[in-house]
Amino acid sequence: MQLLEGLVALSSLWGLVNAANLGEVQRCEGLATLDLAPLAHIESAEVAHSEQTPTGDVNWAGPATQRSQSVVEDYCRVVIINQPSSQSLIRSEVWLPLKDWNHRLLGIGNAGYPLDIDRRSMAAGLARHYAVATTDMGLAAYQAELAKTTAAADTTALFIGHPMRLVDFASRSTHEMTVSAKAVVRRFYNADPTVATFAGCSTGGMQGFSEAQRYPEDYDTILAGDPGANRARLHLGILWDFLTVWHQPERVIPQDKLLLLHETALRACGAAPDEGYLRNPALCRWDPGQLTCRVGETRDCLSEAQVVTARLVYQGPRNPRTGESIAPGLPYGSELGWKLYMDQADKEEPPFLGLFRSALGPNMSIKNFDWDRDADSFIAVLSPLIDAFDPDLTRFAAHGGRLLIYYGGSDPLTPPEDSVHYFEKVEATASTRKGAQPVGDYLRLFILPGMDHCGGGAGDDQFDGLGLLDSWRSFSIGPTSLSSHRAPSAPEHVVCAYPLLLHGKSGGACEAGPHKPQ
Repeated sequence: MQLLEGLVALSSLWGLVNAANLGEVQRCEGLATLDLAPLAHIESAEVAHSEQTPTGDVNWAGPATQRSQSVVEDYCRVVIINQPSSQSLIRSEVWLPLKDWNHRLLGIGNAGYPLDIDRRSMAAGLARHYAVATTDMGLAAYQAELAKTTAAADTTALFIGHPMRLVDFASRSTHEMTVSAKAVVRRFYNADPTVATFAGCSTGGMQGFSEAQRYPEDYDTILAGDPGANRARLHLGILWDFLTVWHQPERVIPQDKLLLLHETALRACGAAPDEGYLRNPALCRWDPGQLTCRVGETRDCLSEAQVVTARLVYQGPRNPRTGESIAPGLPYGSELGWKLYMDQADKEEPPFLGLFRSALGPNMSIKNFDWDRDADSFIAVLSPLIDAFDPDLTRFAAHGGRLLIYYGGSDPLTPPEDSVHYFEKVEATASTRKGAQPVGDYLRLFILPGMDHCGGGAGDDQFDGLGLLDSWRSFSIGPTSLSSHRAPSAPEHVVCAYPLLLHGKSGGACEAGPHKPQ
């Protein structure tokens, strides 16, 4: 009798569980009727199963146990089509925890020029119980069109003759995704998120900058890593490094000589022997000409042509007529990453050629690129469309926003000096406004020594960026330092908020200090 009663009770419990699950399914599928007109519509809404979701692993998501955690619970997956203009076709996704939602929305940034949704980063956010959203930035729908071109490997060819695609990519897609995601969250949970956070690196960092500058009320906190935000000039810098060795084999620095250059630069610029990276590359003024081969030498030295390459890459692009800097050069300590440019020396065309043709004409030839006339024209056309370098963050500050920028000190793609320039421009702009909030209330910059572009490198590349933002917003006290590491068992190090510098070893104090040669 007791056994029968137990079975009946278990059956009733199982029925309640199934009813609850059925309710979640119906609630999720019911989102398909949500009206997002006139600029968007729901394409699908369904419960997704955790075993079909890839593991997330991103360096800003906190301890490795959280970063590498798989999604273990089913969730509601919503696919949205955003069409803010007749030329737009933007795909966005929103993933909603069915239980244990932390009452927050996390917008996820992209890398490069994406042709798909970044599901791994979404999974990392979902594992921390965020409702997460991301977008393909309006590019994925045109893959078939791209495949028909001779530049099938260059996604930026999609921009030729289509300036609105550039606008969608640079800013509008992320904003429209965010507006739709908030509507979906409100309908599903019958509540608005208490905090909206955006996190991304590289292109994702640019998206974060754009949100703070163009749509300052979209997000309360933003984590922007290695942002390619000064994007027109960034691409001129990439082109400069490419053309430095393009079809000039004598100028190419092979991998073994890049290692020599790197190790010599570290010693010359004062790297600690046990660290293998520079804490502040901007203080260094070492000349690679000291490695020039003497007559008869070939080992442990650079040819005169290779020295020219190193000097030009450190220097960055300049106007040949005025001598004016167009973009910062790559930092000392980034030399191993220059392989990216050396390996393309014999290519027929440079990377991102479509971007240049979208600005300078579909038939422009890179062989005739004029660093005086063409560089100015490129900036004049592209900068208003894709740059996110406006130093006026007044509206973002008034919203109560918090922007935390992090940068790899050895980034071989987006020079960290750019972030310093931006920080100083924000300070200069704020100083001209009577009654403006202190910049430290809403902006912090961290340069992680030895980290490459968005991760990797000889230095630490792991930290809890989301946790820092949570604490900053909760206690209204901006972080003066963060704790970083390379692996779960590796020791932690202190990274100071710019312009503070670490004095002493990893446990030292953050104090004022010089960032440029005296």
